This record gives sequence, structure tokens and C-alpha cells, in this order.
Amino acid sequence: MKKKILFTKKEVKNAILKIKFSIEDNIYKKDPFGCNPLFCIILKGGYKVGSLILRQLSENFRKFDITFIICKSYGNDINPQQTPELIFSDPIEIFKDRDVILVDDILDTGKTLNSISTAITDIVKSLKIVVLVNKTARREIDIKEEIMYGFEVKEDLFLLGYGMGHGELYRNENFISYYDLMSK
Repeated sequence: MKKKILFTKKEVKNAILKIKFSIEDNIYKKDPFGCNPLFCIILKGGYKVGSLILRQLSENFRKFDITFIICKSYGNDINPQQTPELIFSDPIEIFKDRDVILVDDILDTGKTLNSISTAITDIVKSLKIVVLVNKTARREIDIKEEIMYGFEVKEDLFLLGYGMGHGELYRNENFISYYDLMSK
């Protein structure tokens, strides 16, 4: 399978800034000095997006806490599992009465974010979602929470780069590409 670039490094950098401004407008503007949201980075895919967004927020002296959830939904396949496996890095009580922002690389079928949301929604104060790519083509579950995203992709493409991988390959790329399933 051949890969084609969908979004360049510069376009991704601009999308990260767009997300940062969205977070500042939707979260920090309401309480600039008392706001201390909990960013929950969804691993493995959300590591790169999360680290860049949090670095941007740190440069503006924004307060936040961080936790992680390991989510296994694709493995070596290009189709996600029915029910993603979730492993929390901290006791679930860390979410209690907090403003929580889930950070991931992509919102695809909605299964991953729905599973996490279902697990914590009754104990959080508020819940928002940040993804680099909002891919709507294969959406199976409507997401109720507010979604802040950098790109919207309406085509059913298998995306790679910026945390998105196939197996464990391509996650580290600084651009977003896709498999061209029509070429060899």
C-alpha cells in the first residue's frame, strides 16, 4: 500500500494552535486564575497531540493536571475492535468533580471516546473532548460532549502520523498521511 500526505507539518502545527485557542476560549477564559482542568491523554495515539497542546498552554502559564488512559482499539488491523480495552494510569477518583478534557489523535467510530466517557461521566464536573482529527465517515456512536478539533475529514481514509499508527508504525511522523488503497 502506498501512502499519500493529507496534511503537511505546517498545517498540523496550525491545527494545534487552533485547538489551543479553542481550549483557552472554552475553558480558561471563564476562570483564568482558578481554572485547573485535568487533561486525560489517551495513549498511545494522543501522546503527540497532547504534549504539543500542553506545551502551548504552559507557555501561556496555564495551570492543569495530567493523567493517562491506555486504550487498545486497533492493534495491527485497520478496523477497530468492538469494545476498546481501557487501562487507567491513576485511580478513577482522580476524575471526581474535575473539569476533564480527553485528548486523542482521532475521533473515528466514537467507540473509544464513548467508552471512556461512559466510565467517568457520572463523577466529573464537566467533560470536553480534544482531537487532532474529527473523522466523520465511520462514526457509529454520537458523541454528546463538546468536541474541539484541528481537522475534519469526511472521507473514509486510514490515517497515519501524529500519533495515528498502523501496528506501531508511523505514529512519530510530523505530518498526516493515509493509505492509498487503490495503488500498489
